[in-house]
Amino acid sequence: MPVLDEILTHQNILTEQNLGLVQIPLDHVVGTSTRGRTYAFAANFMPILEEQTEFACKWEALAEAQVNEGIRDPIKVYEFMNRFYVVEGNKRVSVLKFFGADKIAAYVTRKIPAPSEELDVKLYYEFMKFYEATGFNTVEFTRLGKANKLLERVGAEIPWDDKAKEDFRGVYYRFTKAYEQCGGKQLPITDGDALSTFLKVYNYQDVLKMNIQEFNSCVAKCWKEFLVLTEKNRVDLVLDPKEVSEIKSLFRYLLPSSSKKFTVAFLYPKSIEESNWTYAHDLGRVYLEETFPEQISTICVDHVSADNI
Repeated sequence: MPVLDEILTHQNILTEQNLGLVQIPLDHVVGTSTRGRTYAFAANFMPILEEQTEFACKWEALAEAQVNEGIRDPIKVYEFMNRFYVVEGNKRVSVLKFFGADKIAAYVTRKIPAPSEELDVKLYYEFMKFYEATGFNTVEFTRLGKANKLLERVGAEIPWDDKAKEDFRGVYYRFTKAYEQCGGKQLPITDGDALSTFLKVYNYQDVLKMNIQEFNSCVAKCWKEFLVLTEKNRVDLVLDPKEVSEIKSLFRYLLPSSSKKFTVAFLYPKSIEESNWTYAHDLGRVYLEETFPEQISTICVDHVSADNI
């Protein structure tokens, strides 16, 4: 089981922040603050001491309390890089994990690493900004900028009020279910990465109005976009050096070196929900914007005909 004291011997901690009483996801509770209690638990927090021990009796009493009335007393934890390490309440965590609970109440103290050029640290700083705005600690990201983009695409006033949180909670729940049904667990990206991309293709306000069938269909249509996110350091095989120079010349012409950012409009005869042809072209629009985020932004307009141009 991970021990936070040992992890932090290799980390430069900038400061601590008291987050107060928070509902934290149990699958993010991964270890203990000190090594003292690791002898009693396996890496998944299941008890490993003999049944006749005092520890076992207390564990069984807690399990009975969970069945009869539920465990209510909050635990105490440190949070580091959005993972939680128990200071007080290891047996409560163990029992709730045994029964398959999703969350547990905890008094949380966050340990903030010093800023650095490490990707994990940069992602964590973006996550902290996202958490401060939304209060959601279950949405994580593996790509820089995805957290900020998700905030922009939801478009709610920051910090989110109860209505904005409730709306997003519903969208996030439906999205994760549909995404997992498509095989999202097999991809090396998070639900947050995928949802940010999904909301680039589909307007958030439109998503709020979708029924379950429409929602599931739209998530499935975005599968190729999720696969694009998994591509790291893509390398293309070029057999003719002349091809490279021609490509560079083309993009120098299309994207001259200047600080100006271009906006490209895509006009569609039908919406992406109504037409596979439109959807295929919109994938190109999304890819263009993802590839040149500093140089190009795009807009799209549906149901455009020659008569109303």
